[in-house]
Amino acid sequence: MNHQQVFDKVARHLLTQGEKAVDRHGNCQYLADNGLKCAIGALFPEGGRSLFHIKTIRFLNLQTNADFMLLREFKEIHDDMDCSKWHQALKEVAKSHNLTFNPPPPSIPKDLHLEIHLPSLCATEKA
Repeated sequence: MNHQQVFDKVARHLLTQGEKAVDRHGNCQYLADNGLKCAIGALFPEGGRSLFHIKTIRFLNLQTNADFMLLREFKEIHDDMDCSKWHQALKEVAKSHNLTFNPPPPSIPKDLHLEIHLPSLCATEKA
């Protein structure tokens, strides 16, 4: 994966998930018991949970300081920032690494019910 692919995957994951992956004590987790993943955890192959540092580094083919810096910035966003600030932080990371920021469209909560009432044109017309 190149930096743009890694960035796209992590940004889409964080902005879609919209919450931190934490244990019952509030400590950030790569993969939480409830299935949530942190920024780095989003890069793990499905089902991957242990030996993540070595496997993830090999999986991503990290070789340069820039590779590690990008992952560190993702970790800091997830672990240290309020979720409401993730969008702006990811935008800044993209800019600093000369990447394109293509955020996913906002999701509509499953329990949201909208009713649209349109006025009837016939009711206002007089014959």
